[in-house]
Amino acid sequence: MEDNYPVLYVFVNTDLPSMNPGKAQAHSGHAANAFINKSAIQPMRAGKELRHDVQTWMAETPFGFGTQINLKGDWNEIVHAVANAAEAGAVAELVIDPTYPYIVDKEIVKLIDPKVHTKIPFDLEDGRFLCCRQEVTAAYIFYFKNKLEPIVGKFPLHP
Repeated sequence: MEDNYPVLYVFVNTDLPSMNPGKAQAHSGHAANAFINKSAIQPMRAGKELRHDVQTWMAETPFGFGTQINLKGDWNEIVHAVANAAEAGAVAELVIDPTYPYIVDKEIVKLIDPKVHTKIPFDLEDGRFLCCRQEVTAAYIFYFKNKLEPIVGKFPLHP
């Protein structure tokens, strides 16, 4: 099979201890939506032509999406891969969740600088607080498979 077709590679920051499987699935969706926003919605709103590779990818199915592959790896290595891919002409970026939720004990919530919170901590009334912070939770890299192989080839599939 020819490997000269556009692929959306998605990575989730599973180095975060609070990133459980359900959150990871949600953040994979966030990354795909961020890609569509940057590569299709924003250009169309600005009256610009979509990149040819994006048009090709969107035409792969009647539903407007093409191949997506989820990979995993050390987060620092993924950050470098995103930068390298962007330099090579790919659409690639880190995805930030402005209200990433995490739970801490009552003792700890008082030690967190209030400027870190993006929402007021919520008392769960069991000695814990639900807090929110800005966090890089995912990343995506989009380009032709054969061009990205040297950059993403070392990362295994995410189960």
